[in-house]
Amino acid sequence: MPKGKMGPARPLQRPYAATSAILFNLCLLGGPIMAVNAVQATLSGEVMGYSPSEATLELTRQEMDKAFAALIPGGEDRREYWAALVNAELDAQDIPAARGFVLAAEAMLGGSDAAALRAAARDRSGGGDITEDARIAAALTLLPAAVRARYERAVSPLGAALRAAGEFAEGAVTGEADSTGAIAGVVTSDFFVLGDVRDLTLQSMRWVNNEPVDPFILTISGVGLTLTAATVMTAGQAAPARAGASVLKAAKRSGQINPRLLRHFEDRLEAAVPQASLRRELGGLSRQADEFADVATPTTGQADGVLGAFQRAMRSDGMAALADDLTQVQAIAQRTSPGFAVKVLRTAEDATDLRRARQLVDAGGDRAAALTKHGGIKALRLAKTAVKWTNELMAWVGGLIGMLGALLLTAISVLVKSFTYRAKAGR
Repeated sequence: MPKGKMGPARPLQRPYAATSAILFNLCLLGGPIMAVNAVQATLSGEVMGYSPSEATLELTRQEMDKAFAALIPGGEDRREYWAALVNAELDAQDIPAARGFVLAAEAMLGGSDAAALRAAARDRSGGGDITEDARIAAALTLLPAAVRARYERAVSPLGAALRAAGEFAEGAVTGEADSTGAIAGVVTSDFFVLGDVRDLTLQSMRWVNNEPVDPFILTISGVGLTLTAATVMTAGQAAPARAGASVLKAAKRSGQINPRLLRHFEDRLEAAVPQASLRRELGGLSRQADEFADVATPTTGQADGVLGAFQRAMRSDGMAALADDLTQVQAIAQRTSPGFAVKVLRTAEDATDLRRARQLVDAGGDRAAALTKHGGIKALRLAKTAVKWTNELMAWVGGLIGMLGALLLTAISVLVKSFTYRAKAGR
């Protein structure tokens, strides 16, 4: 074909080729950016709220069953391994974890044992919804006699009281806790300290006078004592948040809080009660500080002045966020035990982990104690939730879909143009 016929066609392709190349490369660059931001928006606390619903709780239970089944290595006798885990928790005097493993018998044993346990539990429940007590009674029949007897003694009222008394007293006196009972001692004794306005008053004045005082302990104590009066600031969460503050303070005192989570709560406290504002408000009581710095029993007026200083230093937005976190801690403690709540604080890394832990205990109760003890942070990741489509998430996902669509259309268009151009060039 004469070359002169092809000459005029080439200039017409250049603008199209340049435009297609620019659009294609923009999509290649913008797509990953959109994808990263969509993932970050999805993982944010606003989107992954871990609000329990029957659907998400059921999904979480299914994930917990899989995790329990995976705890037993292949080739091991499942009954023997399961019984050994229960026995080990009894040795450690961690009754919630031992109970959790007993409740998880069906998931861990599988096969014909699981079917037999399910049938026995259903019979013990009278044919209705299977209760936890029925599951435990059925599972105990598969434990070796010695382990079963140990478990029954441990969970009996007398056994529990005798075991906990010594640990409770040690935790209450020393502030150190390794076992569940000792942790409960720290939490309970700490609750009474948290409830002592006189102690808060003395510690506040010592802090203003630059004496050695832990500002975290001081602030969380003040928050706990003023939460009843701050119901509006905390969106009605005052009572649960106060209980959560007691558990948090106990974890800090006994050194059982994850450093990353501690930094999170330090930021939350600073946003709720800025130290500069608190010091300024307490500084207004400096004349009172001189009067009773060395007095063991401050007057009612002095104590009221300190509480008033805390209330004036509070910021409503920060208090609402802090109260929400503390409410999660309280819910975990209420559903299981204060001791397990402290263990969660030792494992969790951020506020999202606290919500995951609550989802886990809402779905599995004491089974969450067993899984978290053996799986750590990975166990918290078992919690499932529905994604909430916020405006930000919809914008990023919409942008990503648009980018992918433009990329696909550009590729198809270039391909079609290429074949058309070659067909014309071949004539």
